[in-house]
Amino acid sequence: MNNDLSKKIHDLRVLNNDSQEDLAQKINVSRQAISKWETGLSNPDFNTLKQLAKLYGKDMSYFFEESKQEVTSLFILDKPYFKLLVVVLCIVITMLAGSLSLIISVPYLISNIQQRNKLWSFVFLFLVFMGIYLLLIVLFPGLLPYSIGYEKL
Repeated sequence: MNNDLSKKIHDLRVLNNDSQEDLAQKINVSRQAISKWETGLSNPDFNTLKQLAKLYGKDMSYFFEESKQEVTSLFILDKPYFKLLVVVLCIVITMLAGSLSLIISVPYLISNIQQRNKLWSFVFLFLVFMGIYLLLIVLFPGLLPYSIGYEKL
């Protein structure tokens, strides 16, 4: 048995002197399904758990009491380092995007200014400013018109 849920299903069935076949008939599933639940190879759906709870006179919370904390602690967004990792990745990506924008657009801007191509000059001038803006956001977040809230991490 792999997990708490499979153990609880098995214990309830044995405690009530039901065979896997008996339980399967009572809740309209196959005996193999019961076997898979009890060995942890699969889990019953929510409606089947409701049937089991009703059949054995248990509350639905019975099936999730101990494993609830375990499941929530495994959730990656709850990890303390996850938010910091996201911020660091965003900063690195933004720096790369800003630098790449500057590296690519400056030569094209100069070329289009020399050729007096106004439309493309404005496009590449815009990209140059976007590159500068992205780098400033990363290097000096206090210059933004609103607070990013690094202290909330």
